[in-house]
Amino acid sequence: MALMSIADIQKELGVGRRLAERYAIESGACLPRCKGGPYKVRRDLFVKWYLGGKR
Repeated sequence: MALMSIADIQKELGVGRRLAERYAIESGACLPRCKGGPYKVRRDLFVKWYLGGKR
C-alpha cells in the first residue's frame, strides 16, 4: 500500500495546503490520524477518486 502526504498532493496537483487537505478528506482515502498528526493518504484510492472527476 503506497502512501502520500499533503505535501505530495500539493506538489502533484499544484494546489495550496488547505485545498490539498480538503481533497484528502473528501476522497475518503485518509488513514486515521492523531490530533495534529500528519495526514497519510492511500495513493491508489486518492488517484482513483481524483481521476473519477469527483473534485
